[in-house]
Amino acid sequence: MLEQPIINIWGSKVALGPVRREHLPLFHAWENDFEVTRTLNIGIRPRTWEAHEEWYRQVSQNSSVEVFFTIYDRATLQPIGHTDLNRISQVDGRCEFGIMIGDKRYWNRGFGTETVALMLDYGFNALNMYTILLRVFSYNERAVKVYERVGFKTIGRWRGGHRIANQSFDVIFMDCIAPEFNSLGLQRILLDPGSQWEHAPH
Repeated sequence: MLEQPIINIWGSKVALGPVRREHLPLFHAWENDFEVTRTLNIGIRPRTWEAHEEWYRQVSQNSSVEVFFTIYDRATLQPIGHTDLNRISQVDGRCEFGIMIGDKRYWNRGFGTETVALMLDYGFNALNMYTILLRVFSYNERAVKVYERVGFKTIGRWRGGHRIANQSFDVIFMDCIAPEFNSLGLQRILLDPGSQWEHAPH
């Protein structure tokens, strides 16, 4: 790590902050690991350095239709992945959720679960969304359970909509709506700015 990164949102296990250029080598390595990308909607293919530079150029422009965060281990501030809300529609109050825990040492340890919850909190209370959607492949049963635990519900399936390893799997569509989600604290921070210091490390 270089200097301590800027953090926007603190959880108990993870922290979320802006994407940083110096993390591109990590992101590039993760997205060339097929064990990581097998659950992502980006295809199983090699990713060039130039493509990652272009990705960074786009996400660093503060687009009105997508928001990206680096995911950090709160204890060490080591980057472990990235997460985003995309296809943001302020008119419809709707967006889509994405996540990649690229550092496999952090799989199955609750880091992804807390990241999902923090992003729902951000989407509903900072972006004022009403509906947050996602899609997940049916063979990713671990992720489906995480999403259900946090508050997502299945709203449909595209039968055989995804092909991998010469087999067909369903694409599961899920959503979470604002009235069914209890804020983890971001709502209070936005309404009472002084309370944010209760959550930041001292």
